[in-house]
Amino acid sequence: MARRRHHRFSVALAGALLAASVALLYATPSAFLLAIVPLGYVVYGALSSYPDPEIEIERSLSPRAATPGSIVTVTLTVRNAGSRLLADVRVVDGVPAELAVVAGSPRACLSIPAGERRTVSYDVLATRGDHDFEATRVRVRSISGTRLRTRQQPAAGAQTLSCSTAVEQAPIRRSTRSRTGTLATDSGGAGLEFHSTREYRSGDPIRRIDWRRFARTDELSTIDFREERAARLVIVIDVRPPSRRSPHAGFPTGAELSGYAAERAYEALTAAGHQVEITAIGLDDVDVDGVRTVDGLPWIDSPAAGGSDAAARQLFDAVYRASTRADATVATDGSGTADPETTGKRLRSRLPTDAEVLLVSPLLDHLPRALVESITPQDVAVTVVSPDVTAAETVGGRLAALQRENRLRAIRAGGTTVADWALAQPLDVALETALRLEGSR
Repeated sequence: MARRRHHRFSVALAGALLAASVALLYATPSAFLLAIVPLGYVVYGALSSYPDPEIEIERSLSPRAATPGSIVTVTLTVRNAGSRLLADVRVVDGVPAELAVVAGSPRACLSIPAGERRTVSYDVLATRGDHDFEATRVRVRSISGTRLRTRQQPAAGAQTLSCSTAVEQAPIRRSTRSRTGTLATDSGGAGLEFHSTREYRSGDPIRRIDWRRFARTDELSTIDFREERAARLVIVIDVRPPSRRSPHAGFPTGAELSGYAAERAYEALTAAGHQVEITAIGLDDVDVDGVRTVDGLPWIDSPAAGGSDAAARQLFDAVYRASTRADATVATDGSGTADPETTGKRLRSRLPTDAEVLLVSPLLDHLPRALVESITPQDVAVTVVSPDVTAAETVGGRLAALQRENRLRAIRAGGTTVADWALAQPLDVALETALRLEGSR
């Protein structure tokens, strides 16, 4: 702990010396009385001792795990564990540099009686990744204000804000690969859930013969179960410059949120045993340095085809770097200049015939809709996850929101499932809502 003396009574000392000088110069004893008051302040400050505080600090986060773009409330509880009044306690919480404070302040000046506590609350805007809080800076002054102690004190409780909550609801609709897995299909075969019975064929496994029916009718029949197949999916991440826009300064961009949603979906799908391939549109050559590219597109194969989690993480990191570059701007009219025909042609040439596509895009321009419309005629199922980064505070923001809503309606009208992800709700809720609406059609 650093100790420092603050000469706050220098003016009083100068006043006392001036009054004493006048009394001596003019031989006026009454002038000495004028020096008593400022001299008293000087003596009081000189005799004041350094504070020896016993302070306990605890930090809490609400919620502990958040999605990018959501608001997290940080609460510091400062307790005076000593037996004396702490008249002037100043605290500054160690907010991570990546987090912007959007309400309240991490700084506070407190007066804490012995045994009591005070709280300081402020809100931060969550961004992708894990963010570690630094130690809280504490400065305590004596009652006179002339002695102070400063120290860095780690807070108990929450130390890290995590923005990496996994998605529980996988955004898939049907089977696309004849491989045993976790996705139930409408076809019969090997599995766990009863599907139908059929006439026995030579070579059918003995364990699938319906022996009860054979005992009743003396006829052999085979039981088919509902097959569970592993889906084969391609995740397409939209990280083009038109998507690198945010609703307000300091908020995550649409491209950043798209990368976050894609990463969470990848984790959930691979954990469920599905074969997942990943690509991104809009990355520059400098972004994909070290990432495998095919026909101008970065492409990570599924583990069954030679891909790996390490390669997937490398692509997600490239997406994050591109989405947070300084060329991101506040969303206005949602215009874009990319060529949907070229992008769609490259993507279609790489799509497996039996795969589903998960397109993650904020839908801030016309290309994602054109991309969906060019893919669906190939009998490829497409699901769109779209983070909403439009704002209604400005005319441009309202226009961007209206244009995005029109694109959502047009894509849904074509039979494509769309998960409209509002930043105020968890990603799981948006996916569950979209899939429930799709199932009710």
